[in-house]
Amino acid sequence: ANAIGIATNSTTQPFQVGSGSTIVLVDNQGDLGIGTATVPTRLYVQGTSASNIVGLGTTNAATTLNFAAGNNFSLTLVGNITLSNPVGLTTGQSGIILIQQDSGGSRTVGFGSFWDFPSATAPTLSTGANALDCLTYFVRNSTSIITNSLIGIGTL
Repeated sequence: ANAIGIATNSTTQPFQVGSGSTIVLVDNQGDLGIGTATVPTRLYVQGTSASNIVGLGTTNAATTLNFAAGNNFSLTLVGNITLSNPVGLTTGQSGIILIQQDSGGSRTVGFGSFWDFPSATAPTLSTGANALDCLTYFVRNSTSIITNSLIGIGTL
């Protein structure tokens, strides 16, 4: 991988690397723009962006996600689990958690106290063989994760 370092003594001029659609711009407030010469918010990407999916493999016990490792996660249930309170939370972070049943199905998921669901009721996830569900989340603060579920989105 190549790296670019930029140094300047000016605090009033933006830093710019590249031009056109390949521009990277840091303005004098420290806002970052990618693919744009205008930065309307702290981080702005002109075009698409993506984040990796942290694959956790199979689990059959208490599972603690490390939100510092990424925004999106996937895991396969081979036993009943508790999705414990995650570590590495950043207020404002959001993402998804893909939860798949193994070929046997019938696995259940409990949730730690940080997970806040609509009507304060955790969902009952799909239990069919190879069933796939998805949790969407938004970290409200260090002890509250607003969470919703997409149940029965298919099988893998």
